Amino acid sequence: MPRSPRRPKPIEVHPIRARVVRGPHTDGSGRWYWRAEVPDPGAKPRTVWTGWEHPDRLPDLLAELRATGAHERERARPHGAAGWDAPGTVGRLLQEYIAGRQAHVVPRERGVRRPRGAITPESFEHYRKAAKNLRRHLGTVKTRTLNAEHLEGYKRARDEDVRARLGRGVQASTLAYELKILKLAWKWGRREGWSEAWDLPVTVGTTDASRERVTPTRQEVAAIAEHLHGWNRTLFVLMASTGARAGTIARLRWGHVDLEGRWVELDGKSGPGRSGLRRVPLRAEAVEHLRAIRPEDAHPDRSVLGVALGTARQFSGQGLARAMVAAGIPEDRRFSAHGLRRFAVDHLRRSGVAPEVAACILGHSVVTMLRVYRTVEDSELVEALERAQLGTDPTPNVISLRTHRSSD
Repeated sequence: MPRSPRRPKPIEVHPIRARVVRGPHTDGSGRWYWRAEVPDPGAKPRTVWTGWEHPDRLPDLLAELRATGAHERERARPHGAAGWDAPGTVGRLLQEYIAGRQAHVVPRERGVRRPRGAITPESFEHYRKAAKNLRRHLGTVKTRTLNAEHLEGYKRARDEDVRARLGRGVQASTLAYELKILKLAWKWGRREGWSEAWDLPVTVGTTDASRERVTPTRQEVAAIAEHLHGWNRTLFVLMASTGARAGTIARLRWGHVDLEGRWVELDGKSGPGRSGLRRVPLRAEAVEHLRAIRPEDAHPDRSVLGVALGTARQFSGQGLARAMVAAGIPEDRRFSAHGLRRFAVDHLRRSGVAPEVAACILGHSVVTMLRVYRTVEDSELVEALERAQLGTDPTPNVISLRTHRSSD
């Protein structure tokens, strides 16, 4: 196993001193992420520059900063930043956190286990978009004054934004994810000196109460499918047939589709290791749909959907939302694309499929599958209570064979 490169020592061009914060960059360029600071009497050193640079080129960059007087003033804000990157703000914290996460981006490679702490390019894009939304509404807030009122205001503002664009409020799971990114950035900032030493005023991680819990019925799924066309319909059919995520289907290539054997190989979360492909069988409906759309000269590396990953991930807020309106689905029964994953888990379990088999299809552990995706209906609770015959009655409703024995 190759040894990790040795961390460079601090580099100083008086009075500016730069030290490595993280790295090296995964692109193999030899760059590290540096923080250049100048002493500030009576306070912590003041940051005048941060960024990726090779150690051999850093002295020239520091000399240029000194020549321009950058060490004597706060960094100028980029045009349009509206104070987001001002020192001590939530926007600056998020900016530094995202820059740090970018160094840990490692693309998926079949059969190769990624290093601990690595994230995929797709996950990094989610981080970046969440940080962008957080900065838009909280960017100018000072970290020392961030409180529960700010976070509640953020939730209201995000809801209004989404309602104005899509005619419905923001998904609870979306809000939970964005606030989770803020919590991760805050925790990172405490270690790196970018945020305050105290915890955030409220718990902002994903909770059961914040998750969207609508699980569609078979009738609702069938009605919505009638109002979808093109790649939107293909995505919907495959998600409903396999329980896979939208991103997983978006990465599906024709080389991973076996129409004769009625199998697909899906690239995504696949259990404890979360690496490699998992094989999932296809029902006749999905096979017929894929036969109908498959080009005659389909290359094995050609995308089944034929659209970019980012486009496919807009399905929940655009194509699916419009189809549910067209199908007459009531507002309190509308769901995100992830609802199709709950739909698959729910019907697998109701059909008596063993939990470990259902987990293999979904690409999750049994515990996660049942805890996160399984929906328990009131009728099931009533049935369970009747079966167990709970209560204080000492004579449960059991028919005695002796009293009903026929006479000889």
